[in-house]
Amino acid sequence: MIHLFVTLKDRAVGTFDLPGDRVRIGRHPDNEVQIDSMAVSRNHCVLARAPQGGWVVEDLGSNNGTYVNGARVQQRAAVRDGDVLGIGKFQVSFRSSPSDALATTSAGIGNESPELRELAAPLKGYLIVQNRPGPALPLERDTFLIGAGVGVDLICPGPSRRAMIVRGYGGFQLIDVGPAPGQVTLKGVPVPDRAWLQEGDDLTVGDLQLQFHTGLPNDDQSTMSIQVPMGGFKKPPGFA
Repeated sequence: MIHLFVTLKDRAVGTFDLPGDRVRIGRHPDNEVQIDSMAVSRNHCVLARAPQGGWVVEDLGSNNGTYVNGARVQQRAAVRDGDVLGIGKFQVSFRSSPSDALATTSAGIGNESPELRELAAPLKGYLIVQNRPGPALPLERDTFLIGAGVGVDLICPGPSRRAMIVRGYGGFQLIDVGPAPGQVTLKGVPVPDRAWLQEGDDLTVGDLQLQFHTGLPNDDQSTMSIQVPMGGFKKPPGFA
């Protein structure tokens, strides 16, 4: 069983709990997950259980590509809990154990449906740059890229891509995407691949000294209200 939570511009549009070892995603109705958008190919990608365990995603020659945590999949790539797939303009959060994810993200919310728990989960965070002047940096999207390349969210001299912070179903992960190991640390320890972030964690990326916080900067307590019709969460047209 895998759990996929689909968002468009950070707004929830669909959730899927799917059994089996192979799940196809695309625009055509014969896919297990249908996303009816012209930015999504008819048969876009497939998630499959790997022979050695875990899951992989394979791009099926899509026009716009498939991405894992912001990196384009050349043919296939491993997918782990908390990873975010980019499919057209949509973001798909992946979990292979949804019950565990709900336990970590919905404490104190009660007995609502999984969809309502996801919508209510406080997945908000921000970074403070400790050795560079400037305001706190909200983590407003599912991926936050640090490096020197075009389109990064925080500039750090050196390689075009150094690190990425991914907001997934279970929280925030720090991922080392740089060409050389040891350039990304969490609490003084090099990040070998990825690590979950906790409130107040200190991290370094190249010469940047950062601190991670949950919530919103400057004690901003603004919220967004989502109206759910009687009868519970319903998937919009175009979602199987």
